[in-house]
Amino acid sequence: MIENILRNLIANLGNKYILRGIIKSLDVASLKDCLEDILCHIDIHIAEHCFKEADILLRLGKRLAYALRQRDKVNNHFDKYAESFMRKRCHWLEAQGLFLHSAKHWGAACRKYQNLPKKKRDDSVLAALCLDAALAYAGAGKTSQALRLTRKANKLFDNQNDQSNALAARFNEASLLYDEGQYSESDLTCVSIMFSLATPEIEDSRKIAFSDPTLAAKTLLQMANNSEFSGDAEDSSRLYGQALKMYYHTADYKKQAEITYRIGWLLKKSDRFETALQYLKASFIIRMLTERKKALLRQAYLKARAFWGLGMTQRAQRGFVIALFLAEQLSDSAYLTLTRYGFYKAGYGLGLNLRSAMTATALEAHKPWTMVNIPGGFRHYSSDGYALPAYPNRKNDGISFKDKRSLLNLINDLTFCAGAADSAEVPYYRAQQRAFRTY
Repeated sequence: MIENILRNLIANLGNKYILRGIIKSLDVASLKDCLEDILCHIDIHIAEHCFKEADILLRLGKRLAYALRQRDKVNNHFDKYAESFMRKRCHWLEAQGLFLHSAKHWGAACRKYQNLPKKKRDDSVLAALCLDAALAYAGAGKTSQALRLTRKANKLFDNQNDQSNALAARFNEASLLYDEGQYSESDLTCVSIMFSLATPEIEDSRKIAFSDPTLAAKTLLQMANNSEFSGDAEDSSRLYGQALKMYYHTADYKKQAEITYRIGWLLKKSDRFETALQYLKASFIIRMLTERKKALLRQAYLKARAFWGLGMTQRAQRGFVIALFLAEQLSDSAYLTLTRYGFYKAGYGLGLNLRSAMTATALEAHKPWTMVNIPGGFRHYSSDGYALPAYPNRKNDGISFKDKRSLLNLINDLTFCAGAADSAEVPYYRAQQRAFRTY
């Protein structure tokens, strides 16, 4: 029912008289349903890089939000929907690499919210807006503005006693200081974060646990980067090793491969070729396993989508569960969006009450300290937008150009270290080099 209404609205978007008539014929409940559906589908189109379709839905959503404000004056939901569409517009701009335009939108939202009376203003919302604006400025390369906004957000979160978000803002500050070349200041900020995260274990007070292992691992990695660029290779290797142990617990394969490669590269620089070879080999194995998992993820998603198309809803939902599990393991934001949507859509087809869960996923705000990861190489998918979306088809049969380049660098280093250490595996790595150069 709602999908038919939306198709009708999109078809008549160019004719303002017909569009006005359709909107007038809708009751308040239908308007709310349409707005929630639009918010769900904007995420899907952004994940697939279908920017034109996302823009159409953003413009339509704005029209419907204004219509709802005029119709439902008692329970005014306009502010909630206006903020949601502003966030989606910024994510839409960031997905296209237009970070400076996005930063201007976030900045305008910050100023508008700051000018509200104190009774209507919530400092935690203002802090989140400042942090989002800081991320956009950082993406545009404006580190000084980003640093100023991050410090402001940190102060606001501290005043609200919001420890987790305050630590996240502080981590952002450490990353920005590193970008500006202030390694010692960045290191001091990282140490303060680690002290705040550390909690003694109940079983053994000599051991230390961390309240947020993911943030602790990121902070250790930042400290390792600071030490490396400060010229302390030994301390950097030690910190990389600690970060690697933390990432084993979080099961982030991409970061494991990156860190093992980094340690191997540092050992290669210090002419310790045999030890470097072990780390580089481990990185190569993790990368190969990750690429295989990516292929399995793509296959699982396609199978689930095929079952959905054939009307085999139960098998489709099972397929989406497998794809969702693999997407979470690989931290693939595009597939996470698509598989979640497919899972909820299949559940709704089975008659399960998953509508609210689907809407909650779409409306869920991003954690302020996580930059939205936009993978490259998507095929434009032209459809009516309300069938299940196509899978994100990456270039080079699943390996993007950036991944291919980094993998070739890894194989080159492996070949060099194997040759220096007189390893019997040199012909194998040379064959890999030839294969990837012609790939």
